[in-house]
Amino acid sequence: MYPLGGDPRSFYSRQSDLTDPGKQAHMYEDLPLAVSGIVRVVQGLIVQSNADLGYGAAPGKEPSQEADTRRVERILERILERIQELQRQPLVESYSPERHLVGRSRDHAVLLTSMLRHRGIPARARCGFARYMRPEMHYARWVCEYWQEREMRWVIVDAALPDEAAHSLHPIRFDPLDVPHTQFLRAGKAWQMCRIWRARPGRCAASGGPTPDASANTQATEGCVTSPRNWYATSPA
Repeated sequence: MYPLGGDPRSFYSRQSDLTDPGKQAHMYEDLPLAVSGIVRVVQGLIVQSNADLGYGAAPGKEPSQEADTRRVERILERILERIQELQRQPLVESYSPERHLVGRSRDHAVLLTSMLRHRGIPARARCGFARYMRPEMHYARWVCEYWQEREMRWVIVDAALPDEAAHSLHPIRFDPLDVPHTQFLRAGKAWQMCRIWRARPGRCAASGGPTPDASANTQATEGCVTSPRNWYATSPA
């Protein structure tokens, strides 16, 4: 959390322990200036695992140790290993899906956050539930919020949701680079709403799909903010 009375934009312009590219900061040298261009770079480096409902995923891609990489520096190291295999160095190049790093929406969100901060743009990764994956369900999802100075507002970006997926896999009628705030429920807010029955726990599910009963989904929702492992995974980036 930023200091009480401090400026959140200044706080979220600085890299955190999770988003700091460390020794791999040189890989950011050729990043595009526009947010949309940086998002395309992220999408060209990470492919979603099938556990994240297949957005942009190559056939047969399954979760692995790659999908549990937490820090951006390590994510970049793995990406660099893949690029060097092809003897192609530029980070901004577009690579075939089989050469992408296998990841989840969190990897897209945290890497995008890191790149935006490198450009001096206030950004933060947020964990919660997407209302746009399936009409009747809220699926666990990571997004990136960045500060749009011209419009003076925080903009939600789902970097793991390419434009083509928005039009072909699911009937999403908004720009993934500007997700309506009504379509994304933050984890803490979801937990509070389920506690007072303003939201149905049975409709909040992990990204792999809904569990058979509402009680299990309630535990999953609470786990977003109470489980030690998930606390580390969902701690602010």
